[in-house]
Order: sequence, then structure tokens, then C-alpha cells
Amino acid sequence: MNPSSSPGPDGLPVKFFQTFWEVIKPEVMALFEEFFVGSIDLTRLNYGIITHIPKVIGASDIRQFRPIKVINVIFRILTKGYAIRVAPIADRITHPDQSTFIQG
Repeated sequence: MNPSSSPGPDGLPVKFFQTFWEVIKPEVMALFEEFFVGSIDLTRLNYGIITHIPKVIGASDIRQFRPIKVINVIFRILTKGYAIRVAPIADRITHPDQSTFIQG
């Protein structure tokens, strides 16, 4: 992840996780374990702020804005880890019409 990307609503940027990885690694790995056994409450992590960024100066029409959602970095780490792990079997567990973010 880009260390200078925006922090999530919790205020923790990617650089924090990279700098203090050795200290926070056990907690993050415990979070992954909870996720993989299905015991984690994702609603406490899947929180974001939706905003609109103007595409042009002086934007006044909704079509002149780009919506973005800023989510917590820990949730981005979790979803990236899951995506990497599920990629080899994604074609077997998704419907053919639901392939938007599947490689190939």
C-alpha cells in the first residue's frame, strides 16, 4: 500500500502500520485469525466516509464529482489479504455474472 495514502476514519495512515509492524503484527494476525474462523464482527471495521471530489474546477453538477470512500487501513489490509487468499478459487465460488474484480 502507498504509505502516503489517506488515513481512514480512525486516523491511522498506512505509514503507521509499516513503521510499527513488528509491534502490532500479533494483533493484526489475531484479527486475520478471527476473520478466517468467522468470529469477527466486521461492522466494527467496515466503516467509511463517503465524499465527492470535484473532477473540474467550479463543479456544480453531480456528474462533475467523483465519489470516494475512505475506509480504515486495517480493513484495507484485511480485504487485501482475503483477496489474495481467495484469488486461486474465485472462479469456482462466484457466479459468472459476478466477476467485476476477479483477475482475468
